[in-house]
Amino acid sequence: MAGMLRVPRTRTAISAGAPLILLGAWGGLVPFVGPYFHYAYTPDKAWAYTSGRLWLEVVPALGAIAGGIIVVISAFRSVALLGAFLAGISGAWFAVGSVIGPAWSGTALAVEQTGFSPAWAWPSSGLPWWRWGSR
Repeated sequence: MAGMLRVPRTRTAISAGAPLILLGAWGGLVPFVGPYFHYAYTPDKAWAYTSGRLWLEVVPALGAIAGGIIVVISAFRSVALLGAFLAGISGAWFAVGSVIGPAWSGTALAVEQTGFSPAWAWPSSGLPWWRWGSR
């Protein structure tokens, strides 16, 4: 029974963990080097540090990198699943952190600050739902 929980050292662990490490590094570096390639949002200066970048890009990137490293070096299936879970939570935070992050800071949604109002965002103009895109 104890042998079933061990993860054999195959290419699967490396091929699953290495992309997690690379995607985490990409997600953490792009906000800082993006302005060099005209790919930026607030602030649009390279290597500018803000608390928003810390909580919305750097911390999830570190979580994804740590999860990928755990998946690669783990010898036990339960520990590898924990690493995969950490990387999955970090990826989810990358995806929805900028949307739900302003909810606890008391600021307006990022969508409204950019002037873009998709159909799912509640408009501040008081227009009915069928006229949300026609500001």
